[in-house]
This record gives sequence, C-alpha cells and structure tokens, in this order.
Amino acid sequence: MAKDPSTGGPMEHETDRIREGRCSARRTNGQPCGNWPMHGGTICRKHGGAATQVRNAAAARIAAAQDPAAAKLVELMQNPKVPYGIQLAAAKDLLDRGGNKSRDTILLETKKWEQVANGIVDEISFAADFPEEGE
Repeated sequence: MAKDPSTGGPMEHETDRIREGRCSARRTNGQPCGNWPMHGGTICRKHGGAATQVRNAAAARIAAAQDPAAAKLVELMQNPKVPYGIQLAAAKDLLDRGGNKSRDTILLETKKWEQVANGIVDEISFAADFPEEGE
C-alpha cells in the first residue's frame, strides 16, 4: 500500500475523499454506500438512519451545536472587522432563532371618497339589519 507523504500513513483512497459527508456504512461488496445521511446523522435510511436511537443521537448532536452556533453569531455581530451587512444578517438570524421574528405590516392608504363611500355602505347595511319599528 502506498504511503501518504504528508502524514506517513496509508494513502487515502480517492473514493474516501469523494464520499465525505455521505453515509459512513459500506455495502456488502465493501464499497462505500454513497447515499446522503439522514439529517444530523452519519448513515442513510437504508443502513439504519431512521432507527429511533439514531434519530435521537442526531437530534442530540444538533441540539449540542446550537449554543456554539449562537456564540459564533454573537462574535460576528460584535467584530468590527466584519462588514456591516454580515453583522446585520447575523443579528437577524440570532433574533429569528430566538423566536423574535419581525412582523410583516402592510400600510394601506385610502382616498377620501373611498372612506365616505365605505361609511355610506356601512350605514345602509346597519339600517338593513335593524329595520325601524312599524315596517
């Protein structure tokens, strides 16, 4: 087996570098699986990625990564060398993750004649709903 000149260890196989981020299981013929792993996991659905214990471990890895991710966002926001646009995006992302999403507000302006017409229609509707006695 050839030796890697940088590490002195065995030479990494080309397919091993290509499949980084792919399912870590091997097929029955010994070849790498090549499928994408389940979200937060290291193996695909075919190789047991949908099993309860695997899903729980993946959820735990994702939960453990939340605090360091938030810390990195705070670091980006406070670093004066980071462009303002990136600082703003980091601040928005941090607020969104905290459940503080901005609300979409639509401001509508109506013309005076529309306001008068709506008032007349409202009066007619109200009068129709409550007729005067004797009618």
